[in-house]
Amino acid sequence: MNKKICIMLVFVISLALLLCGCQEKTDTENNNLDKNVELESYIVELVYANLSTQIDNGNVIRVDVEYLFKNIAGRTINFNVSAEFYDQEDNLIYKSNPDDKEFKGFGENTTEAAVSPLWNVISYTGIGVDKIDHVKIVVSEF
Repeated sequence: MNKKICIMLVFVISLALLLCGCQEKTDTENNNLDKNVELESYIVELVYANLSTQIDNGNVIRVDVEYLFKNIAGRTINFNVSAEFYDQEDNLIYKSNPDDKEFKGFGENTTEAAVSPLWNVISYTGIGVDKIDHVKIVVSEF
């Protein structure tokens, strides 16, 4: 009887070790971050970022940057978010108003789970919209 229990215990432990694998992700493995979206912040990190272009009749009419944050400050934080839209030569085309996106009481270790057009999307539709190549999201604590 003891032999059967030992064999079963070894089997269960071996199976558990095989199923565990490596769980750590590096930045290059994270497919949730668009390479054309950069973050400037010391209190949050990006867990999701996407830059998309809306086209109508062959013309670019809008560029959207979507984002989700994780609080890395170690405390509850209040902050504003703005986005700077750049062309390929790194010329600033547009900067959004930071007062438009205000987060209050963003809890310690909180990670956003879903994109909301009201809070997690900044869009640009003006002059030069067709030249937008990359975006910098700027987070400022208040």
